Amino acid sequence: MTQASGSVSSTLSWNKFHPIFGKTLKVAFETSFPPHSMELDFSEVPEGVDRSQLLFANGFAMKVYHPAFADGDVSEKDQGITMFIPWVDEETAQYHRLVFRRDPKSTARVVFARFGEKEPFMFELGRSYINLDFESKTDSFVPVYARIDMPGKPLVYLVIYAKSVANKEVDREAHLADTVVVLAKRVGEAEVPDHLR
Repeated sequence: MTQASGSVSSTLSWNKFHPIFGKTLKVAFETSFPPHSMELDFSEVPEGVDRSQLLFANGFAMKVYHPAFADGDVSEKDQGITMFIPWVDEETAQYHRLVFRRDPKSTARVVFARFGEKEPFMFELGRSYINLDFESKTDSFVPVYARIDMPGKPLVYLVIYAKSVANKEVDREAHLADTVVVLAKRVGEAEVPDHLR
């Protein structure tokens, strides 16, 4: 395992999900809007990007997913950073979420916990997504801890922090959100909530 270099990829990735722990665990940043509340301007999206992965819409909501400068994969290092970049007008945004995805083909078991909560939580049977509110109902994101149990390998413990950082490069008239920084870091068993051990 190598130490994190402290740098973030200089290439903006337009994938919906970005690795936290290889293919086993990934994260997306989602903004939800009322249905039919806006027309998306895809002019910033590079040619060749599957635009359907950036938008989910039904009669109840319209969800937009953000690109990132991603170097957050800690499967081979101690810590990593993913920086989600806003790309749509968020004047009518209802809420934001971090969406964690477990690879459905993975045999790893992933369990989450937070200090201040009584029970751990995990991916439900048949569902490979967990949605956590991001600064919509609270002023800050409560760090989440993960235990990754891969058959035949040592347990891996992570802590995942997330915060919004003022984006000085954007025009506030455009109602763009701040950059969202997600830091994933390997930790020891003694550092995680008791109910995750």
